Amino acid sequence: MNRFRLRPVLPSEQALVFGWRNDPAVRRVMPNTNPWDPELHKNWWPTALADPDRRMMMLDDTQVPVSLIVFFDLKPGQSANWGFYGDTSRTRAYRLAMLVTIELAALGYAFDHLHLEHLFCEALETHRVVLLLHDRAGFVNDGQGQPGFIRKCLTRARYESLRKSPDFAPLADIHFEDDPRDLNKRE
Repeated sequence: MNRFRLRPVLPSEQALVFGWRNDPAVRRVMPNTNPWDPELHKNWWPTALADPDRRMMMLDDTQVPVSLIVFFDLKPGQSANWGFYGDTSRTRAYRLAMLVTIELAALGYAFDHLHLEHLFCEALETHRVVLLLHDRAGFVNDGQGQPGFIRKCLTRARYESLRKSPDFAPLADIHFEDDPRDLNKRE
């Protein structure tokens, strides 16, 4: 049995995700640093879950949710943007160790399940830990992005070449469950 599982977020996890996203430590590194309004989030949630251009995935560690991974602006078989946030109540050491698992889970889902050719992400230019993590995973700067953020891109070809390296070995510890909307799109 795998320690980690990436699965579609459940409709019942709305309050959990709201709490994570509204955490000041999470808001500090997001494009929109304002607190979320509970009523707006409650109304947004079912729309976000049903959005055909979005996949909201939950990463579980030993059956406990620890991070939301979101793919958005999804163009099936072509490209998507992704981001993540999660439980900040864990120790700093745990959260830092989980960053690698979160990154690998996102890459595995993007390229092995969504069959993307390009994956994009943005990080605050001062968020050095995440930028270094993206670099180590093979992302390169693409010269775009909003002010204060660095946008990066990873191609399928680069992912395939790096996937064989020891850095990607932890992918074997992640069990992936497809979003039901993607099951009929398998190659």
